[in-house]
Amino acid sequence: MAKTVFEKYYGKGWLKFGRKFYTAEDRLWAGRFFYADYEKSRNMSEGVRDISKPFVDGGMKTGSVESKLTAKDRFRKACLSMDLKEREMVIKIVIENKEIGSCYANLKEMKKRLCSALDCLAFYYAGKRYEK
Repeated sequence: MAKTVFEKYYGKGWLKFGRKFYTAEDRLWAGRFFYADYEKSRNMSEGVRDISKPFVDGGMKTGSVESKLTAKDRFRKACLSMDLKEREMVIKIVIENKEIGSCYANLKEMKKRLCSALDCLAFYYAGKRYEK
């Protein structure tokens, strides 16, 4: 299976530039959790049965509407935990699977901003406190 852009950045050591309280693995986990919430919440119409069609028992369900609503709410709140520029960066890398390095003149600053955004996600999802 091909690696995502996010996993490639992790492999290059780009997720080590944030606060010392979080590890690169914490940031990788937070990004994956963010992506999982996005995937789970994006097709809200799934799981709602069309009552005009006959019901056949035994079909595979992709998740309850409640769990999708929970994921959608978590995803929305996770987005709000980051500032706008950080959010745009994380969405481009983690969700859209796009490289962004060429957009930034200062690569080190880009890495720091990415890690800062992932730190916000790690705090939101895991609740780990850090000292400034």
